[in-house]
Amino acid sequence: IYQHLQRRQDVLPARISMMGISNGAWVITNAAARLPYVDFIIPVAGGFVPVYKQELYRMHEAAVAAGLNKTVIADLDSTMAHLYSESILGIRARSANQANALLQHAAGKPWLPFTPLKDFMATPAEKFYETAKAAWFNELSYDPVFDLKNIIRPVHSNTAEQDKISPTAQSNTVLADMQKSFPKMDHVVIPKTGHYMKDEKTGKIPALYLATLRKIL
Repeated sequence: IYQHLQRRQDVLPARISMMGISNGAWVITNAAARLPYVDFIIPVAGGFVPVYKQELYRMHEAAVAAGLNKTVIADLDSTMAHLYSESILGIRARSANQANALLQHAAGKPWLPFTPLKDFMATPAEKFYETAKAAWFNELSYDPVFDLKNIIRPVHSNTAEQDKISPTAQSNTVLADMQKSFPKMDHVVIPKTGHYMKDEKTGKIPALYLATLRKIL
């Protein structure tokens, strides 16, 4: 797409920019750090913490929304945090038995439906571990901070105050720390909005979000 835009007569190559929402925020961050030139990027509601941390947060919030009690949710958090780790799924890890034990522990748990483990309950142990390690290497372990630091053009980030999928508090901390060293970054938290940048009560797109985009563009 980038090369196609560069070739078009009606496009100024120096103004090619990218915007991505949710997983798309990771995609544009990864791409902007590798493309020869991008004028600016707008990552929205995602793309600021490692993928596995967002997944842990998403599963936790889903369990809370379902009304599961604190003890059950703590078990969910502990089990998945143990599994989603370099020591279990990293390149040098040889922890198939531990991973399978965690999978078996999840069987029948009230929180199981909120995790990817639900799709692997009948999967042979070796196949499950192979798949889990591939997911860790290809996606879960990705940390966008390294790429954000390599983007030389402005980053205009937007997060949703009431996001139940992407951890806004963690993202805000990361972005605040980065802004100290990278003045090319600016960050706006949109109040009362959920992950898809809509007001949680009215379902409407907040005026502040639209005004922020207009200002950038």
